[in-house]
Amino acid sequence: MTATGSNTITITVAVTGGPVDMAVMMDNHQLGNQHVTVDYASGAVQTITITGNWPTTAAHEIGCKHNTDGSTLHVLSASLDGIAGVCSNMTPMTKVDWRKFEVPVKAAVVVPPVVVPAKPVVRDVLIGGFGGFTAMTEADLVGLRETGRGGIYVHMSIANAANAAAVHSVLSILVPEESNDGHTVAIEWGTNTAPKKGDAFDSFVAIPGLVVGSGILNCGSSGDLATSTALLNSNKAWITSDIYSRWPGTTIAPVVTPGGNDAYLGTDYGTHPHWANQRALEQFGGRACDDIPAAYYNQTGWFKHNVEHGAWALANGLPYDVILSPTAGSNFTADVQTVCKLFWAAGVFPTRFIVESYTPGIGCTIGLESADTLNRAALWIAQNKPAL
Repeated sequence: MTATGSNTITITVAVTGGPVDMAVMMDNHQLGNQHVTVDYASGAVQTITITGNWPTTAAHEIGCKHNTDGSTLHVLSASLDGIAGVCSNMTPMTKVDWRKFEVPVKAAVVVPPVVVPAKPVVRDVLIGGFGGFTAMTEADLVGLRETGRGGIYVHMSIANAANAAAVHSVLSILVPEESNDGHTVAIEWGTNTAPKKGDAFDSFVAIPGLVVGSGILNCGSSGDLATSTALLNSNKAWITSDIYSRWPGTTIAPVVTPGGNDAYLGTDYGTHPHWANQRALEQFGGRACDDIPAAYYNQTGWFKHNVEHGAWALANGLPYDVILSPTAGSNFTADVQTVCKLFWAAGVFPTRFIVESYTPGIGCTIGLESADTLNRAALWIAQNKPAL
């Protein structure tokens, strides 16, 4: 082995808790120490390059060892002349931990045939919420996963230390699939500190591969909030400081729709002054949403209001989400079918449906798709929702 040569090892790393000295080996030969300083939480990486003579006509093994107390080392990738090394354990490292990356022989250059890319998967049917979320298993999502349209919806009310392990387990069911095709998990936020670095999202929800790309902002339950210019300005400030600054390009839909008896349900959503601040907040967040128990759609006023809301949002280029939740004594799957068919018959096609349970034991909750569960309702939407 030499310090110079025609081959290059490239290693990307970061650290949590302070600088780390990392030993690097190639084929069990020591290549010296590297000083790692870039903070993992910043999202940046440190790239280490070492040159030598390691012909890619043979396989090689790159080794990385953590040599510092009190810090955590993240070895994100290792390659030789652009050939990626494969590591069976990519978890963060503490002192004396080793990671070995197996670099295969360089493959012969093959000119691939011209292939028309498949239509991207659209995650337009999400499931989650609060009631029963932490008990969801892979068995509860078999049919939804097969459709390729399913995703996870996380209500931040479940983000605490007691639920963290269960939340991480549930998210691991679908996040790898979503990460691979560039899609994301959606989050329901409140205007609090949860999305700040180190707060509830980082502590109790975040797992490797989870990307925040869209969300719902729970502003309150009364339609009168839509008339408050002060609330409009405070919500815009929160979205800017806590969401846009951390996840640029995120869309976030404010939920400030009335609770079933608002005097303004009969007014036109797109033109009436009562809804002006809500329209402005939706345009600022780049997304619109209605949130209502599915059984409420037998109320003419609600249906008229939400159809007008959705039609206005879609006509103005905004994605439009509909959150459907169960109520006690109702048949949730049947209610969801009724709601979806009403929207489609009216010529309004929501961008995304979210089925969500707020209260354990009310109406129905998360479970197998063979019963009247949120999962069966979500599966029906995924099997019947027109492709947009």
